[in-house]
Amino acid sequence: MHTVVAHLNTVVGPVERYDLFEEPLDKALAGAEAGDVSGGGSLMADDGAIVHVDVEITLPELTDPVLDLIVDTLNGCGAPRGSWLHDGSAENRLRDVGLCDLLALPLDGQGLPDAVYEAFDFEDFLKQALTALGDAGQYGGTVEGARYTTLYFAGRAYDLMAERLKPLVDRAPICAGTTLMQAV
Repeated sequence: MHTVVAHLNTVVGPVERYDLFEEPLDKALAGAEAGDVSGGGSLMADDGAIVHVDVEITLPELTDPVLDLIVDTLNGCGAPRGSWLHDGSAENRLRDVGLCDLLALPLDGQGLPDAVYEAFDFEDFLKQALTALGDAGQYGGTVEGARYTTLYFAGRAYDLMAERLKPLVDRAPICAGTTLMQAV
């Protein structure tokens, strides 16, 4: 058996990591009878913020076609640029992964008037954001920090995602003072 780790340059939480990457990859590997996803984890900074995530994969054989399947599946799931596969040693890259840019949309959780928070509906806001993005991006998860809750979106081009989200950011009270950022 061989272990391959997908080092994903994203900051999604465990549920999003499973939904976005682990489950689709496990299904693709099972369908090809090529292995399975055996786990996942997140590297955390001292302040509790996620730095990146890993998906551990167990393979009976380490072959180019299986690595191609893993890369193609992760790219299809929205793996961000700067991701890679390694054999358990982060220094030993097997393949680069990732075609997507990440856009971060931080929402201030403390500094706005109480009325803004009382009127805010997260699910409705997320629907509006996804409608605005259209085919330019997909939801990549949410990370809650001490002051900000940051929504992440993955797409082929940061500039296009930012252009499509800007009208929503400009009009939504919860976005007061928000600056869209390219996440790395």
